[in-house]
Amino acid sequence: MKHPNATTLLKLYSVLAAALLFSGCASARKNPLLSQAPDSAISKKDFLKKSHEADRLWNDRNESQSLSDFIRLEEELSRSRLQTKERLVRLARAHYIRAEYDLDGESARADEWDLGADWAEKALAENRCFRRKVVDRKMPPDQALSCLNARDADALYWFASNLGRWASKQGLSTILKYKDRVKKMIDRVRELSPNYLYGGIYRYYGVYYALIPGYTDENLKKSRKYFETALKKYPEYFSNHVLYAQYYAAKVGDDSLFKKHLSFVAKENPKNISLKDAYPEQLLEQNRAKLLLKENPAP
Repeated sequence: MKHPNATTLLKLYSVLAAALLFSGCASARKNPLLSQAPDSAISKKDFLKKSHEADRLWNDRNESQSLSDFIRLEEELSRSRLQTKERLVRLARAHYIRAEYDLDGESARADEWDLGADWAEKALAENRCFRRKVVDRKMPPDQALSCLNARDADALYWFASNLGRWASKQGLSTILKYKDRVKKMIDRVRELSPNYLYGGIYRYYGVYYALIPGYTDENLKKSRKYFETALKKYPEYFSNHVLYAQYYAAKVGDDSLFKKHLSFVAKENPKNISLKDAYPEQLLEQNRAKLLLKENPAP
């Protein structure tokens, strides 16, 4: 493996030094949802009726219109005193899905991930200890992770996922500002619910070590290890295969591995798989696998 020469190292140092020097210019987030007041105009009858409709739309979240209608309706219901943390988490997840699969344009996608992070943080603020530190004392969320318990793992996962994707679109200084904070959140999710979302923690680490600055054999070994752990635990979950191909196999130039995992997803019938609650995501990942295969045809 080639080592970078002095000129390359100097350029890299200059970029990192500039990013650190101007880290005060990094994009900062403010979450207006944390001070959102309940709306007493929403009656219990209306809430129940609209929440049933939102549940129906959620089951078809792989469809663009259903996902948009779900977000619109759930955001309306979010102001009710009857709204639950679980519904807020689902809303954060919906924004992530729309940005990841349904939108074009980096700015629009970043805005969507930003909204997803807001809703997930609002869900975390249902934890009184977390709210006291983050809302009342203005502490950064990653300094309040000890407040969280297993019931908060899903909200923390979607907060970290949305926040990480938003930060990745904001420039180097913001990436440097949030990179370790997001990983710290994911590490906490691993402590609270290590198998959340069919290996979501292991997928995150797989991508993280494939993309971390510096092309080292050790990082790539870690990436492969985490992806293979996700696949061993949940071989039927399509995202484990797609991300392994997209981030690890493509990075190391393993065309055979790339095609093997994408072809599995492209050809498998999601209806024959036991992960019924993940059916919409399975369809979305299958579409992504087919697109990646089309963009990278066999030589």
